[in-house]
Amino acid sequence: MPVTILTAQPDLSNEIVRHSESGVELEVSPPLRGITENMKGDLNITESQVYFWSESHNTGVALWYPDIIIHAIMRQSDREAIYCQLGEGIHFPAQVAESGNNDDEEDDEEIMAELYFIPTNGDSLEALYNAMSQCAVLHPDADADGEEFEEEEEEWYANPSDEAELSEVQQAALDHLATVFQPPVNGKQTYENDDGAFEDAMEEE
Repeated sequence: MPVTILTAQPDLSNEIVRHSESGVELEVSPPLRGITENMKGDLNITESQVYFWSESHNTGVALWYPDIIIHAIMRQSDREAIYCQLGEGIHFPAQVAESGNNDDEEDDEEIMAELYFIPTNGDSLEALYNAMSQCAVLHPDADADGEEFEEEEEEWYANPSDEAELSEVQQAALDHLATVFQPPVNGKQTYENDDGAFEDAMEEE
């Protein structure tokens, strides 16, 4: 499923905006075909979606909260950003898979899309993260709730440590996160690399 690409500046007149930030750079991984530098534009955290619009590139994106499976504050020596990981099969139309071939549907499914929203002012990270967290709570995963209810009815539960129950993409994501997540400290989950890069991670349900 491709990310919603905007061809016009979003109309936010009917949106409830929790936070707006100008001068934000957007870095996408894996990279997009034909894009050699980060886009810079306006980031708006609304209760319905996350909107990013770049006037200079005349394009932008709109992200549904259920599609963002993880968001976190990332701090590194060379950048500070809001990190977002999209769900399985959700990516940009022009995103290049690691294999270098994005024409095959299987390659599309293997893409783990990650976005980095890099504000000019690092002090705004907490406000951006809090706004996104508050809005994400408004959009619970209906499918997950249904699956949980069905499992309860059948009195059967899959062992979350059973790798056979996970797809290759899910297992790759799990292995990736296992290298960066740290055990909760005082009940607060952190997300960091060797440089203490990630903190305050949140996984949407």
